[in-house]
Order: sequence, then structure tokens, then C-alpha cells
Amino acid sequence: MKVTYLEHSGFVIEDGRRAYVFDYWKDPAGVIDTLVAQGYELHVFVSHIHHDHYVKSIFKYLPYIHSVWYHEDVPALRDIFKELQETAGDKQDAEKASLVLERIKQGCSNQGQNMTEKHLTEELVQHVFSLHSMKVGDTLESDNLTVTMFGSTDEGGSFLVDTGTHRIFHAGDLNWWHWSGDTPENIAEAKALKEKEFAPLIGLSVDIMMFPVDARLEVAREWGALEVLGIMNTKLFIPMHANGSIWVPSETFRHTYPNQRCWIPEQPGDVIEDVN
Repeated sequence: MKVTYLEHSGFVIEDGRRAYVFDYWKDPAGVIDTLVAQGYELHVFVSHIHHDHYVKSIFKYLPYIHSVWYHEDVPALRDIFKELQETAGDKQDAEKASLVLERIKQGCSNQGQNMTEKHLTEELVQHVFSLHSMKVGDTLESDNLTVTMFGSTDEGGSFLVDTGTHRIFHAGDLNWWHWSGDTPENIAEAKALKEKEFAPLIGLSVDIMMFPVDARLEVAREWGALEVLGIMNTKLFIPMHANGSIWVPSETFRHTYPNQRCWIPEQPGDVIEDVN
């Protein structure tokens, strides 16, 4: 597997001719453009609706998207439906319209040949583009993937994706959100929520973990990571959601997990290859 950093909490993981896209927000390095030009299938994951984890512009790649997995609060179906309606009537981008028509013909042979806007239904869109609305606790199997949505300590959920050969965990906004200077009540609530949402993760093993290490938390920046690595096993830990300076593991982190392999991307387009 190959992991490429997009921006913030956004990553692409290449697996054969598939590309798993997590929490796309920005892609200043043009990573996804390159992948679609090379013929990759896109499989998109959206943990929650916050603007820095979901933008509907991801669906400009709709001709190349083969599945979408998203928390039920994300209006993905609505946004995809709108994108399809606009594409079907777009006379200035005939190539994109043709690609979308081809996808619909492949997925639903009796609809594609003479498709117009009136043929588009939510059921057709869900079927052709393999859309999966999820709530916390769901486990779904499709497209040779098994996907479980775990909880969050903010909006939405977090993803465990089993490809059959690798297990990938993307935390979304799951973290220990301890804000220095907050009220004692809020601090206690954040700790209790962390304990509640971390509990189902105890004993899980994954190959890749992407997890927030947010600079705004100051002294508590690593607290969530320190805790989650104590209850889960991961071959590769990747920090995300920096919101500030690039994370440098503290002496406490290095002492607690001296053998933990970490990859710390520094700029969009950074890559780590041969992740096993």
C-alpha cells in the first residue's frame, strides 16, 4: 500500500488499482487528478459533515468513484444527485457527461442509453455509485470491503476499513478534546466522552491508523494518541488534523512507545510507500 497526504485530515491510500480517499477537503498537490488520469478506482470515505472533512466538490470525480461511505449526517446522496443532474445537462463538458453516462450504462443497462434528467432517481444513484450511509455501530460489506463505523467525540464517526489484506483506521474527529483553560465541567465531560468512545476500540489491531494530533490542544496535544495507542495495536501511526505546527513526538511519547512506527507528513503530496 501507498499513503499520500492531501491536507489536514485528508489522505489517499493506494491498493492495487484502487484508491481509498479519506476526508477530502483540499488537494493542493493534485493527487487525485493524477490518480484518475492513471485509471484508478476511487472509494470515498467521509467521517462527518465539518467543512474541513467534507466538501461536495469531491463529486467532480464522480465518473471515477466506485463507492462512497459516509456518516448519515453527511448529505452525500443529495450532493451527488445534484452533481449528476448538472452533469447530465452540461453541454460544455461533454466528456464528463459521457463518462457519467457510461457508468450508469454499466450499472443499470436499461437506463443509460437514453438517460435524461427524468431517469435519475435516488435508488439508481445509490446503486450505480454504491453509496453507503452509515451510523455509529454499523458494519457493511460491499465492493470487497468490510467497513465498520465507530464513534466520535465530536461530529459523525470514525472508520475501520478491512480490505481483506489490510485494516485501516481513520479517526475523523475522534480524540480526547481536552482544552486548557476550559471549565472543569467541560473538561470532565470531554474525558468521560473520550472513555466512552474509546472503549469499543480496545484490543483492535490495524495496519494503518490516522489520528488527530491537534496543536491547539497545547499540553494535551498527544493525550488522545497516547491513550488510543495503549488500547489498539497499529503497525503505522499517522498524525493528522494538526491545525498548527508539525507534530514532533515528545519525550513522553517516545518513552511510552519506543517501537511505534510513525509517519509524520509535512506538506501536501508527501508519500510513504510499501506500507505492509
